[in-house]
Amino acid sequence: MGRFILETGARIKVIIKNYGIMFKYLFYMIYRFNIKISIFGEDKGGSAMSAIFAISFLIAMNIATIWIFIGRYTNILSNAIDNFNVFFGTTKAMPIAFATIVLIPIYFLFYHKKKYEEIIDEVVNEDRNKKRTNNIFAILYQIITILFFLFMFFR
Repeated sequence: MGRFILETGARIKVIIKNYGIMFKYLFYMIYRFNIKISIFGEDKGGSAMSAIFAISFLIAMNIATIWIFIGRYTNILSNAIDNFNVFFGTTKAMPIAFATIVLIPIYFLFYHKKKYEEIIDEVVNEDRNKKRTNNIFAILYQIITILFFLFMFFR
């Protein structure tokens, strides 16, 4: 039993590490896109912050998809929404609170103290095959996130 728990813990660490790598590539992909289309000109900080907003939006879509899925098939979330109404007085503040909760950790992981520069250097200096593989995973993540959200939202 103890060995099973250790193996499971090791697998979870590998999964979390792989998600971290994928998000670094996703960040770099969006950052590079912003630089290419010159939304912020030569301002690397603005392009990095834009990439952080995009990643936060995708993560919020993942959470919203799960929220919608659970809400459709259980009554668990109706209690959470009622409690939110009691605390804030309205559900209109819910998207703002939700976006803030998602954005704050992403900001500290990717932007605070110019961490984006380390991420950019790390991704730029990797070999071509590894870049290609991780970029494919980042693109698949974006496509799957959007498709699942649309499927759950419009179903």
